[in-house]
Amino acid sequence: MSDLLTVRLLTQEEEKLVVETVEIRGQTPSGMFSIHPGHTPLMTTLSICPLELYETAETIHRLALTGGFLQVRDNDVLILARTAELPGEIDVERAESSKDRAEQRLDPADKKEELDYARAMAAMSRALVRLDVAGALS
Repeated sequence: MSDLLTVRLLTQEEEKLVVETVEIRGQTPSGMFSIHPGHTPLMTTLSICPLELYETAETIHRLALTGGFLQVRDNDVLILARTAELPGEIDVERAESSKDRAEQRLDPADKKEELDYARAMAAMSRALVRLDVAGALS
């Protein structure tokens, strides 16, 4: 049995990342997860979340995911993500603007428009994850 997981992360546009890791951490709709070499086969959906891929204890790839699917088979992990952004790819100003717009839509004092609560919460979640991964969450 190998001591590493081979992770392929694909988005609609590209093969984003292929890396060997000792651990993967993320979130599904039912909670947080951690996957190590030798994990049982698994297929699950992924939430809007920061995804952490540990090459070593010191080398961590953090990505902002906007949901998708994860499959573990043997020590091969396939991640199909709607979008996945590395910290340097995140437009912090745009993410902060998105967060501000979502906060305004969720403000109970502002009832000028019909509120689509689920859409506003998803926009808020995406913005917060992007800011977290970019290291700009205040």
